[in-house]
Amino acid sequence: LCVVDLNGNLIRGNMRPSSETSMHVYVHKRVTGANAVLHTHSPAASAFAIAKRDIPCVSTEQGFAFGDSIPVVREYFCPGTKDPRKLESVVDALKKAKVVLLKSHGVLATGVDLEEALDNAVVVEDIAKSVLYSIIIGGFPEEMPAEEIREVREFRLKRYGQNVENS
Repeated sequence: LCVVDLNGNLIRGNMRPSSETSMHVYVHKRVTGANAVLHTHSPAASAFAIAKRDIPCVSTEQGFAFGDSIPVVREYFCPGTKDPRKLESVVDALKKAKVVLLKSHGVLATGVDLEEALDNAVVVEDIAKSVLYSIIIGGFPEEMPAEEIREVREFRLKRYGQNVENS
């Protein structure tokens, strides 16, 4: 694991920072709450990125975690780009979700901390697998109606979990 400052300079670790450091730094600077940024090539979620398809919100888990579909970033860009216009397309997609699909590439997951970013990356991969299985079984699933997604999000925020105050 490499830790870099907001200029992309290595501050901890003994490996060369990723070629994607400019994208990570750009997101850190431009997206409120993106204190951790992870980039993966997890196979199921990457399949949606390669197909240039959003992952529709079709499950309670996705409604809980993200409350919406997982969008594909509108611009394709070569790994390692420093082009602000292309990197701004990542920021635009992150306005909709904490996880986005990099067109023809992979996944970018954010979080308030490393634990949340990693959890978001794991959850999007699980969701992508479930949607792919659903496609195999019965075709592309319909997105949950907005009212059902709102209900699931409200349940999660107000009543789900172990917090006694939420009882």
